[in-house]
Amino acid sequence: MKLFWKIYLTALAFMVLSVVMLATLLSVGQAQRVKEHLRKENLNRAQLAACQVETGYFEKSWPFELLKTISDYDPVVLWRVVDDNEHIVLSGAGEPYKGLERSLALPTSIEGSQPQLIQPAEDMEGYIIPLRMRNQGRSWMFQLVYHTRQVKGEVLQIIEVNALLGLAVAMALFPALTVVSRRLVRLLQRLAGAASQINSGSLDVSLPSGGSDELGQLVNAFNAMAQSIQLRDAEIKDKVRSLELANAQIQQAQADLLQSERMSMVGQLAAGVAHEINTPTGAIINVASEAVDHLHYLPRTGFKCSRLPEATQHWLNKMIQHVVDCPPASSEASTRAERRQLEAMLVEQMVPQPRKVAALIVQTSLQQYLDLPADLEHLRHEAAIELLEHFSVLHVSNTISVTSAKKIARIVRALKFCGRSNDSVGELDINESIDNTLVILHNRLKHMVEVKLSLGSFLPPVSGTSELSQIWTNLLNNACDAIEEARQGDQMGWIEIVSRQADDMVVVEITNSGPPIPPDIISKVFDPFFTTKPLGKGTGLGLSICRGIVGRMEGALTAANSDHGVRFTVTLPACKTVQPTA
Repeated sequence: MKLFWKIYLTALAFMVLSVVMLATLLSVGQAQRVKEHLRKENLNRAQLAACQVETGYFEKSWPFELLKTISDYDPVVLWRVVDDNEHIVLSGAGEPYKGLERSLALPTSIEGSQPQLIQPAEDMEGYIIPLRMRNQGRSWMFQLVYHTRQVKGEVLQIIEVNALLGLAVAMALFPALTVVSRRLVRLLQRLAGAASQINSGSLDVSLPSGGSDELGQLVNAFNAMAQSIQLRDAEIKDKVRSLELANAQIQQAQADLLQSERMSMVGQLAAGVAHEINTPTGAIINVASEAVDHLHYLPRTGFKCSRLPEATQHWLNKMIQHVVDCPPASSEASTRAERRQLEAMLVEQMVPQPRKVAALIVQTSLQQYLDLPADLEHLRHEAAIELLEHFSVLHVSNTISVTSAKKIARIVRALKFCGRSNDSVGELDINESIDNTLVILHNRLKHMVEVKLSLGSFLPPVSGTSELSQIWTNLLNNACDAIEEARQGDQMGWIEIVSRQADDMVVVEITNSGPPIPPDIISKVFDPFFTTKPLGKGTGLGLSICRGIVGRMEGALTAANSDHGVRFTVTLPACKTVQPTA
């Protein structure tokens, strides 16, 4: 059902109900007045008849004409004159009610001297008038009973008239009601359309003025509300832009602060990493320079060896193969005794350059392949010794270069793992992350602490970014700072790193031998800018950054004093979709 018909029918029903109620009220009022009029008229009739009866009694002449007139009056049912002995002296009844007077039970006495209203039956009323004739204190009575059908008839007539009047009023108001309903519906439709535009985000809405009546006031109030919403929307947009700008500035400041902390950490580690890379790089440069010198003389020595006896040449080929295949001697100190014993034997056998030959044999581990004293004859050739020396130096240079290059590659791999700027989330190996961090911090750790590792096997990966390495770096740096502050002389401290799996979580515990954290500040160590270090040495952001990184990985970072130092515990959720691998 359309809104118009809902409003129209509701208003019509209200109007008809109002007219009916008004007609009912008018009918009730008029019926009451008719009833009162009838009572007053019959009371006058009864009092007149009673007065005439009293006069006739004293003058010995009954007013039969008047009483007959009363009997002929249509509403009158009956009248009676009752003496003090309750005997009916005179009575009369209307023609339709003959014989009814004896069946009605009427009062035979009255209290006081005033007329009394009675109701002997449902549709009858009457009056009892006391007379002046008395006997033994009791007075005579005049009783008049009349029918109320006339009142009911007049009431029905009044209701019919009022109903017709109400219907006429409703018909007269019908066009006006239609006009008002249509106007109200059009106004509500415009209001609904405007409200829908506001709801869809179009706030530039205004309705034409509706006049000075209540509907016009509603339209004006809606326009005022729309303008207020527009102003508020403009204010909110300005505040949102201000908040977005402030948020961008805060994020930029936070990013700058984090970058500053990272650069500070990188600056602290740069010298150690440079030293770690410089040592193997220098070794490679030194052995490469020496290898170049031996390569320069190798062709000349090879030419000399081509003139040696064929047996010596075959022996050289076999020894050179052993030199290339065997690893160099571990250190000069560990082979000093063996070298001196071999040197003494060579001196006894009168081999040229016995010290040089003994050092070469021990360095290349050829003593286990020599058949002494049968091979002493081959060692007497200087060209053979020179060729073995060239290959020994080249082999040692190659071994040192490979070892140094592997060390550099490991440092570079650790730097690449820890220094990635890619913030994409991926699966990370906890143990690999810890190991790479230890490689980068090796130069600082090796002079101050002993690192005890107890890394669990077959740990599942965790989901995170390259920021994971920054957690270990900050925690290990803080541990070194704490141990250094409490260090006495050259005493070494210790750091224990334990990784394990607990249900669906991966737990890493880093314990250091530094002094315990005072109980009154242990709850503040993760607060931004809180630090116990001297001014200029710490920013107080390291642990706060660590907790932020762990929080973004949906983990937890806690600190507690243990029996032997301070323990930091990192708990991270394991990846559930990936099976643990070795």
